[in-house]
Amino acid sequence: MMVRLPVALLAVALCARPVISAAQSPALGFGRVDPLVWSGQISRADSLLFAASSRAPRDPVTRATLGRWLLARGAIKPGTVLLEEARYFGGDAAVLARALAPAYARAGEYRALVGLQSSPLSAGERKRAESLLNAPPSSTIGDSTTVALVATEGEGLGAVVLRVGDVSLTARIDARARGLVLDTAWRSRAGVEAFPEPTSRPIAGVARRAAIGGLVLTRTPVQFEPTGSAVDARLGLDVLAPYRPTFNAKEGVLVLRRPVSMREARSLGVAWPLLETSAGWMVVPPRDSLRLLGSAKARAAFGGRAWTLEAARGSVTVVYAREPLSRQ
Repeated sequence: MMVRLPVALLAVALCARPVISAAQSPALGFGRVDPLVWSGQISRADSLLFAASSRAPRDPVTRATLGRWLLARGAIKPGTVLLEEARYFGGDAAVLARALAPAYARAGEYRALVGLQSSPLSAGERKRAESLLNAPPSSTIGDSTTVALVATEGEGLGAVVLRVGDVSLTARIDARARGLVLDTAWRSRAGVEAFPEPTSRPIAGVARRAAIGGLVLTRTPVQFEPTGSAVDARLGLDVLAPYRPTFNAKEGVLVLRRPVSMREARSLGVAWPLLETSAGWMVVPPRDSLRLLGSAKARAAFGGRAWTLEAARGSVTVVYAREPLSRQ
């Protein structure tokens, strides 16, 4: 999908700062502003996308592109509404459904997910959505919980101990993963429910109880994929995002907090733009381009400082103050 921006306006935007080449910047789904986004010009891309939608408020392409942009920036409800409007204005139902399905799942809108037209869900994913509609996920946590964060080899965000039922796993936090990923050996184990597929697609499932420190997740969605180890798991940032996680690799701790509204949430530090894309969760350090969280370049930019994922604000807050992290 392409955003219909005037050529002159786009040229000014692209000349304002060097951008990486098309070969270096895979499509993010934001049309002609993709190069701007890859080069870290988030505010400029934001302005251009809003301007394009304002000029053509009933155009399904510009409406949908802005909707996907808002989803990427953490504005789940407004982004979902724009995608629904794009469908109403004649947008491609199948294309829009592929964007709406994860948005509905993220918001816990399982009724909308089950009834989605041109749904991209597999048979197992649909059965899971119907199951979660009748018995939705929930969580319990105190004001905060602090758990050990173990550094992992190579790139990555570290690992934590995850308890699924009575079994402890090493969960590697992965900016590219979505949800909780368990090895296929878990499909028939106690404490999980699997929704088999007639094809070779990853199998959808639900963990009846999973815990990270004092955070307890009930009926949390999982998917079963061959990981090569039944004692390892991959944990997507979307699972942790509602709990405003602070990563402190230097002290080896991860802090999770009770969900609150953004008005109540208090952050200390400097905000860096954050985007959740199909390629993973990306951050834009100062005077830099888009970087995958957990990559060597992103870690170098953090310079050992603690940082908090503020998904609903579309930012990462790099912590400079010496205040106890559990009170932020």
